[in-house]
Amino acid sequence: MLNEEALQNLQNNPVAREVMQTTGGRATVIPERYRVQDLNHWHERPQRFTGAYRTGSIADFIAYANANKQADSALYIDQDEHSAVLIIDHGTHTEPRHGEHTAILNIKPTPAYLTLQQIHEGKNKQQTIAEWIEDWGENLTVEDDSGESMSVAQATAAIRRITIAAQREGEYEDNDNKRKLTVSEQVEAKMRGKQPKTLRFTFIPFDGFEPVQTEIRLIVLAIEGTPVIRTRVLQKEAFEEKLGQAFKTKLQEGITGIPAYVGTFKK
Repeated sequence: MLNEEALQNLQNNPVAREVMQTTGGRATVIPERYRVQDLNHWHERPQRFTGAYRTGSIADFIAYANANKQADSALYIDQDEHSAVLIIDHGTHTEPRHGEHTAILNIKPTPAYLTLQQIHEGKNKQQTIAEWIEDWGENLTVEDDSGESMSVAQATAAIRRITIAAQREGEYEDNDNKRKLTVSEQVEAKMRGKQPKTLRFTFIPFDGFEPVQTEIRLIVLAIEGTPVIRTRVLQKEAFEEKLGQAFKTKLQEGITGIPAYVGTFKK
């Protein structure tokens, strides 16, 4: 901390005096190795606004951006990660600025979207998938293997009544040169009655998004004599691409008048 006497001595130093004049009194040179000392905190107001606003809300991010954006601000959108950075004091190539005032958006998936990601390519026990369907029944419509509708109760009942069927085939050969016995067994898991095949899952993926729908395919397998239900989200990559496009569109339509780029930026 510099006292009044120290400041007077600096003003008498020609190098320190020139630095203070050049920076408007916001920096000086300390004789000790001529280290530059920031004096910005001595002023009533800082020379420029600095800080980083962070939020997980698209609406709040857009509101902050519109309240603080300037003609030379820039927006960078990472649609794969569902994140964005607004550099308010970005500047241009000919008149660059410090980039010390930013707004950062990182949205998180809703519980419904999280459970969809977790169930994809899962190999589930009967009880596990039956309880999952019951828990998310309000978001689901069910179709059987012929495309007809089923109720959630019918679907869970069918899943709980899976049976294991085994077929054995034998071949016996006997002659003077060789004797051979071959037995093969084929194990198949089946549901009784109508079989749920497709789950249509309607949900809100992120806060601020409209409801979307995707399909989950149920495949019944027999693994080591135990029924297992494989769950697969159909066209998952295309579905995620649409969500990324929707995220980008929301920001571009909500924050206008400044350039918006797809990607990330690092100084």
